[in-house]
Amino acid sequence: MHKQINFTTKIVSFSILSILFLTNVESATAQGTLTDYDKFTDESSMITEPVTVDKRGISKSYNSIKMSVGFRYKGKTPYVPKYFIIIFAAVAPNSCHFDANKRLIVLAGEERINLGEMKKRDRTIEEDALVGYLCHEVYTAWVDYKSFEKMVNSNTVEMRAGESEFKLKDKHLLSFREFFKLVASYEPALEKK
Repeated sequence: MHKQINFTTKIVSFSILSILFLTNVESATAQGTLTDYDKFTDESSMITEPVTVDKRGISKSYNSIKMSVGFRYKGKTPYVPKYFIIIFAAVAPNSCHFDANKRLIVLAGEERINLGEMKKRDRTIEEDALVGYLCHEVYTAWVDYKSFEKMVNSNTVEMRAGESEFKLKDKHLLSFREFFKLVASYEPALEKK
């Protein structure tokens, strides 16, 4: 279990930097895909560039939600993962949205995919002269390979993240499909005995 926590912390840390600060990462593997290699641990991260979910589909307390999908692997050569991590970075004025409800449910076409409770990875509160304060939150959820494949192959994908409900736009789905197509082209991970 310790290894999974370490894995999650590292990819989320990389994702937080990419999402919140739009830092330069080591390379862009494909359009909309970012990679980073840590020479000290000999591990790499690959994530999609964050996409902003339109405000009109979000509860009125929100300013923005950004979403990204990624995975982490040993070495520099990527392989097909068993799981992906979905990352949500949200900013809300005068409240923290995910306090009451942390569940993530996906409707991929007609299929319901319940991804369970999202995990809080980061939360900061900052004063804001206009609205009082802003709450910045980062939450994650794991999705297995087959479920993510169903999501990207669906014509429509709707999500409920906490209390926010939204439909992914065609441009968001295209970005995630391109990412999945790239990842699916890699060799499967070798099973450890």
